[in-house]
Amino acid sequence: MGSVGFVVGPTGFEPTTSTRKSDPSRSVSIPPSEGFLIPILLLAHMISRANGYLIASKGKAEAVTLAQMLSQRQNKPRVVPEIDNKRLRAAGIKSLLLICVMLVLQMILFFISAGHVVGPRPWTFFGASFVHYTISTAVLYKLNPELLVERLKRKREGSKLWDEILMRVSNLLVLIAIPVVTGLDIGRFQWLEIGVQFVALGFAFFITSTVLITWAMAVNPHFEATVRIQKNRGHKLISSGPYKIVRHPGYLAGILYTLSIPLIIGSGFAFIPVGIYAILFIIRTSLEDRTLHKELDGYSEYARQVKRKLFPGIW
Repeated sequence: MGSVGFVVGPTGFEPTTSTRKSDPSRSVSIPPSEGFLIPILLLAHMISRANGYLIASKGKAEAVTLAQMLSQRQNKPRVVPEIDNKRLRAAGIKSLLLICVMLVLQMILFFISAGHVVGPRPWTFFGASFVHYTISTAVLYKLNPELLVERLKRKREGSKLWDEILMRVSNLLVLIAIPVVTGLDIGRFQWLEIGVQFVALGFAFFITSTVLITWAMAVNPHFEATVRIQKNRGHKLISSGPYKIVRHPGYLAGILYTLSIPLIIGSGFAFIPVGIYAILFIIRTSLEDRTLHKELDGYSEYARQVKRKLFPGIW
């Protein structure tokens, strides 16, 4: 659970959180997108023919080869209906289109505010952002496809009103305020330039953000855009992956992402909207944590084990 602010990725595009596992007792039909599994199954088939596969059934040991098991499953229905595959592909395409639209809008606002094309640093950031969002979407498509579909839904029953408001204000900051202020600073007025020596630090924040948000969405099937107890999806506590480090890694990823923007592009004044964004995320973290303590089974015990909400070793 948790949002990263921007509608497109760690700052709310939201992305963007459990990994889908295959059930070996069901269909073995392999869709084209997972064709890489064919040689693995063939190898398993060859091994099984040589060694057999021992299964305990009703107290008796019965040798059954994997090849026989596969042949028995051929006529069973697929785990994921064809319509779900179509929905998943549509969700992946829609996510990538949203990424492109939002990045183009950010670039338009930035360059209009700047008044002219300003050096390679903005282009570097926008190009890296496209890679960042694409990687997150691709990993989500492969490892947690149900979440990819869920995150595109506009209405979610039970979402907290305070979080709906904070999320939208945060999204507007990343989508509009940060590009506009950054463009005005380094283009038209040159209020406070940040030297190129800080680009490396900016990319350190940027890469850490990418790893955190992708990791969190891969392990957490409930990583939706807004705070709610997802009773319709069997909401359960997630304590693996980055959730062993802090309780809200998605919010940390969002803050790190926005902190990278002034450092990579070189705008000191951009830290003003970035600071407001970080404050909003700290407020969201506190309110969400309080909600989970009250409404999610096992969260209080988890909070005693993982003591930091947002910043490792600090808070």
